[in-house]
Amino acid sequence: MTTANAAEIRRLRGELVRRFEIHPPSTWSLGLLTVVVAAVDLQFGGPTGGGVNIAPGLRVVRSGER
Repeated sequence: MTTANAAEIRRLRGELVRRFEIHPPSTWSLGLLTVVVAAVDLQFGGPTGGGVNIAPGLRVVRSGER
């Protein structure tokens, strides 16, 4: 990881923390909670760390797919 990448990651983490402080998850809509859970599952796998558990009604769309 380059120094520029490390600085950008730190900046983005700080932005995320600020967003959570301003808009805590307890105030999120069902739609937003569903999207965030799906995004985390896509990045890290499901709650047990294995496989991808995408919320019902959501699907992965890869570049070039229609």
